[in-house]
Amino acid sequence: GTPLSFSEWESFFGEWEFATALSDADAYGVMGREGLSFSTRWGGPSATDSDSNQPHPNYTSFKLWTNYDGAHHGFGTLSISDQSSANPDQFVSYAALNSTRTTMTIMVLNKDPGNTANVTFNLNGFTASTYTAYTVGSTNPGAITTSSTQSWSNTQTFAPYSITLLVINGNQNQTPATEWYM
Repeated sequence: GTPLSFSEWESFFGEWEFATALSDADAYGVMGREGLSFSTRWGGPSATDSDSNQPHPNYTSFKLWTNYDGAHHGFGTLSISDQSSANPDQFVSYAALNSTRTTMTIMVLNKDPGNTANVTFNLNGFTASTYTAYTVGSTNPGAITTSSTQSWSNTQTFAPYSITLLVINGNQNQTPATEWYM
């Protein structure tokens, strides 16, 4: 019953390297999935560079987890099982539900710098209706690109070297067998 925590961690390839943004986003997902009680990142991501006033990619990827829409909405609080047969060095995803089980969030990381990821989702027990995608990509790492709200499709495509948060509206038809909160 002893909680696990990290007093310091860092995944730093350079503030302007998109690999840092991907690595940070992956670390946040792993920490949530594994139920870390708390962690402290060595030097939080800066919103902008003091010389150029440009947004840092790792800060933008952090916003996908905490404030993706500018209205303080973030990744869900109830972690749910997210399994994939993909190589985790190339592709990974993390999933959660909100407290009312009416919104599922899936954070998708396509770590492959040269290939699009074509993914088919099975949202076992969750009936999806619509979704909005929020994406940070290596081609525009300082901004979150928002899609229009559209009908849910189980088949999605993710650009190379990108981080996408899918915010899916619907309903969880059954209570999960096990619950733990992030």
